[in-house]
Amino acid sequence: MAHGVWTHNTLMQLVLRGRVAGQDVVNVHHFEATAAQELLLTSDTDAQAWADAVKAGWLSAHQTRFRACHPNDWLLNEVVAQVLERPSLLEHKLTETTSTPGSAGTVGAGSGSLSSAAVIKWTSAVAGKHHRGRTFIGPIPTGFVLDGALVSTLITPLDAYRTNLVTSYSGATPSDGALLTIYSRPLDAGEQQWTVRIGGSLVVRANVDYDGNSSNVTGSATDPIARSQRRREVGVGS
Repeated sequence: MAHGVWTHNTLMQLVLRGRVAGQDVVNVHHFEATAAQELLLTSDTDAQAWADAVKAGWLSAHQTRFRACHPNDWLLNEVVAQVLERPSLLEHKLTETTSTPGSAGTVGAGSGSLSSAAVIKWTSAVAGKHHRGRTFIGPIPTGFVLDGALVSTLITPLDAYRTNLVTSYSGATPSDGALLTIYSRPLDAGEQQWTVRIGGSLVVRANVDYDGNSSNVTGSATDPIARSQRRREVGVGS
């Protein structure tokens, strides 16, 4: 079987692709069109133009704060916008568009372990794991962790970035008609599998058809504890 069509407004992703020590460091934000904005997206061309406008808005209003969360040997190589979902359509992805700022982090220190990361937590008005999100921002600059906790010099720019993002992309009139959103992607039955132990035996479970979901972000918080993102180790991934 296959999952159903997308039942929400047009949804896009903004990929922030950094580079440090020859390793990609990728973050992704998702945005959903407001009801008013959706009325203007009468074609894929309109939807693509909207995604480009969101990208341009992030670059002009939020890039500087994002760079202030990163060490000075990290570079923001690419910012990529792509529409992932369109209402009443199935897996309707549009073409990626890319900007190449090539701008460095502005924290006055080099990076520590590439797998180290600060975490921003995103919340919505709905409970449950499909309605919560996290962004791992790293690597953490050298000297910005004390006894396992982030120092205030790093927490301050993290707080500035997340609060300004929520302010800009939530509420009744968000920037560019875009709501910061937690995206739960659609899945066909059996696409994801996992094991659970029942009565001493391992049993394989699989997901059922899932049409996906989007939950608009209403709040955020900075985790004060330094975390690890192992897939960012050299040679592993991003």
